[in-house]
Amino acid sequence: MCIRDSPNSLLEFMTDFWHCYITNATFSVEIFFYISGFLAFYLIHCECKKQNGSFSFWRIYLHRFLRIAPLYYFAVHFYTWILAPLVEGPVSFLLTDHNNISCNKTWWISMLFYSNLIKHEQECAAWLWYVPNVMQFFLLVPPLALIYYYSRKWGGIILGILVVIATSISVAVSQNYKMSASLMKFSDAYFQYFYEQPYSRISPYLLGIFTAMIYLAYKEGQDLSLIHI
Repeated sequence: MCIRDSPNSLLEFMTDFWHCYITNATFSVEIFFYISGFLAFYLIHCECKKQNGSFSFWRIYLHRFLRIAPLYYFAVHFYTWILAPLVEGPVSFLLTDHNNISCNKTWWISMLFYSNLIKHEQECAAWLWYVPNVMQFFLLVPPLALIYYYSRKWGGIILGILVVIATSISVAVSQNYKMSASLMKFSDAYFQYFYEQPYSRISPYLLGIFTAMIYLAYKEGQDLSLIHI
């Protein structure tokens, strides 16, 4: 079925079972964050254990930067300085105008990995919003892994506090701006104050860390009950 035939064909497609895979594709980002949180915490905990509870924070952060930055920087610069002159056609203005308004002025903010915190309309290459998020989330992992290494109990408590804080902020923001859960009622406020913000996206990452804690306890033959975490 071609959905461009008529508006009715689009409505028919949206009620089809297979359309669920498209409307729920947004959860793929949450899965990405979940896996990232699990692997980041697990690997750093293993490094912490190997070094007997002592490791270089700066070396870990530098390693992360060198893994993410080169390709991310290339994507931002290609989109800003190279792609626009190559595009032509009746809708090419959508790209060139966006570059003139935002990328030419705010590309350097992307280099610092906090472009998701500025106004949405000023964001350069907005489709890369998840990269700053995952970099910001990662800042929590080394200290949390170190705390967990010395005290499973306090590692779990601090993780729980972070989940409560993130969830509370998300609920407060969504209530304040009267946001809807419907895909058909997304507003500018949703993308500005919720969709790309770290407080609304970090929960799956923290859940990945929690899963890593459970797995490490199981792997090391420790008590898996929540009371002992």
